[in-house]
Amino acid sequence: MQRLLSLILLVLPLVAQAGPRDTVAGLQLALLEFAQSEVAGFEDRYTALRPVVESTHDLDYIARLTLGRYWRDLAAEQRTRFIDRFRQLAISSYAARFPQFAGEKFEFVSEAQQPRGVFMVRTRLHRPSGESIDFDYLLRETADGWRIVNIMVDGVSDLALKRAEYAGVLRNGSADDLLQLLDEQLTRLRSG
Repeated sequence: MQRLLSLILLVLPLVAQAGPRDTVAGLQLALLEFAQSEVAGFEDRYTALRPVVESTHDLDYIARLTLGRYWRDLAAEQRTRFIDRFRQLAISSYAARFPQFAGEKFEFVSEAQQPRGVFMVRTRLHRPSGESIDFDYLLRETADGWRIVNIMVDGVSDLALKRAEYAGVLRNGSADDLLQLLDEQLTRLRSG
């Protein structure tokens, strides 16, 4: 765990001053190092990955985007609770996935500017089985550097999936129903 934390402390300052490609590379390097570490237990994985995810993703911005027009309907306290749960869920998703990884390698494929100052960085994950998965990272420049705002896996947008799911809950229920859904998802991830 100490080696992993040392690596994270080394990578994070570089990511803060990096371009879009470097932000993604820093995330992927930390994830691969993490996958090779001996960090066991969900809470330890969560603690180790939190600074990586928070320094490479614009989680507050993504949280607002997932709610779209519903964001303005939430009271200030509901917004705060939603962002908190959303952040925990994003980090927990990474922490829950990593016991399954072994021997993967990321390959940089391309980088291209998109409309409105967004950059797309495409990488490919190669698994030992020969299977490969395309990851398209969309990043925007913030005061803290380039941050990930969406990830598409084999063409499927994580942001679009969450947006559809959350809008469905809010259309048929309330903000409290959405917060309950996020709590249930967190519980499932934490319990494996």
